[in-house]
Amino acid sequence: MHEGYLLLEEIQTSDCNLESSHLTCSFPLTAAAGFSFLLVKRGLEELLLPMDSDEEFTLNGFAVCLHDYQVYQGLTKNPLALCKGAGGRQSEADLNNPPMIPEIKGRTTFSLIIKLGYEQQMPLLDPDFQKDFLDMLLSMRFAGGEVISFKSHNGKILHFLNNQEELAKRFQRSAPGWFVKDRSDLIENGGHNKIKTLLESVFIPPRNGEAATRTKPPGWLYASCVGYQLLEDPVERPGRRDDSVPHAYAEPVHSVLELVHAKRLLRLSTAERTLFSWLPDNHLLWGWRYDTEARLSWLNARTV
Repeated sequence: MHEGYLLLEEIQTSDCNLESSHLTCSFPLTAAAGFSFLLVKRGLEELLLPMDSDEEFTLNGFAVCLHDYQVYQGLTKNPLALCKGAGGRQSEADLNNPPMIPEIKGRTTFSLIIKLGYEQQMPLLDPDFQKDFLDMLLSMRFAGGEVISFKSHNGKILHFLNNQEELAKRFQRSAPGWFVKDRSDLIENGGHNKIKTLLESVFIPPRNGEAATRTKPPGWLYASCVGYQLLEDPVERPGRRDDSVPHAYAEPVHSVLELVHAKRLLRLSTAERTLFSWLPDNHLLWGWRYDTEARLSWLNARTV
């Protein structure tokens, strides 16, 4: 099986849920992981079936370049209030004054890189496939929000690149952005008190002129949810979203991430002649990791 890279540039989304966990507000990396999986399984394999293609694809990692990010101000109305009322009918009070809910939403613009395992890439270049892929992409949701626009080039929105050098050249001509880098090394090297290390990594010094008692590591660092740990064994629970998948309660797993300026990083990689492996070398290529005994799954870009 061969490997290459799919690129979707400047995907613009609206009304996304940016509350990545009950403790953090950030770009939803776990949503990007699910979005990438659906693009490969639904966007590639299922769309190619009518074309008599038996091509199989594997998702071998993904990377995100964030171009824009804005958190909406204020609170939103609760849509579930519209489903209340006797007999399933909405009550007049609910329709006129649905309650406020403390969720954090916003909009994002990002480019998505998917490392793809494939047998032969010709179906991806078919014009009919590109049109079907466009229709499918506009019907998808990202972190509960809508996909509203994206960048096209010569009528194509899905681009295939053979290696990381070609990918780097494409990004050197793209809009300014910041790659999402894995900085879990700060926690791994921080001793036994992981929570203290996490907090100190994103510590912001006071602005009142007083000397800071702690020093924050360099870089644009932030904390975010990168996975989940099960609190119970999965069960066939009634009312779950997908009847084919068991349900389990879980708690979020947090880590430290860094936003790295894309073109500056690529200039350094060019100078060091490492463009052939700049994604894994800079810990930008994310993938799922599992610990069955601990019932833990998390995203990691340091061992992909």
